[in-house]
Amino acid sequence: MLKYIVQDLYNLKRNRITAYAKTSRDIVVTSALAICVCDFNMMAEASNHLRPNTNKFCLKCNIDRSDCINKGEQRNSTVSRGILERLQLSGSKELRQRHGLKSYANCLWDIINPHEDIPVSMLHWMFLGIGKHLLKVSFESLPENGIKIAECLIESLDQTSFKEKINKDLIRYIDSRQGKDIKHYVSTQK
Repeated sequence: MLKYIVQDLYNLKRNRITAYAKTSRDIVVTSALAICVCDFNMMAEASNHLRPNTNKFCLKCNIDRSDCINKGEQRNSTVSRGILERLQLSGSKELRQRHGLKSYANCLWDIINPHEDIPVSMLHWMFLGIGKHLLKVSFESLPENGIKIAECLIESLDQTSFKEKINKDLIRYIDSRQGKDIKHYVSTQK
């Protein structure tokens, strides 16, 4: 489906439309895609990213999972294209994991730089990606009495308006939690 939209954008750019206003002056209509707005899943699709299940879970920078609090070097579209070409030839799982990319035909690379032209949405990015890693680091840095206090705070949260409840197990089993759990926890914090 996206292929046809991209083709239309190319056609409109190449074959400009000339219109005439009431003043008989030429008006030239052309196109360019300046920005692509999408949620986290579509952002990953648009940039051929493996999502948070990889060592390089950030779509924007090259930070490793082990150093998730810091900002890494900005991803470079030329380098990413080279990696995608190597993946297409080799299909190496290790290469996919190391760079956080997966190879498939993606016509968006022809008209945008997915690493720069897709803005980050706090709702879909922080909660489902980095939010989990930040919580894990925060929980791991707590002393034992701090963990007990955090568990008490979680148990005392007013969750009457929430469909799903969270409990103190969130701290102990943070690695097995899904994005919806992290989103729910973060939304209860004011």
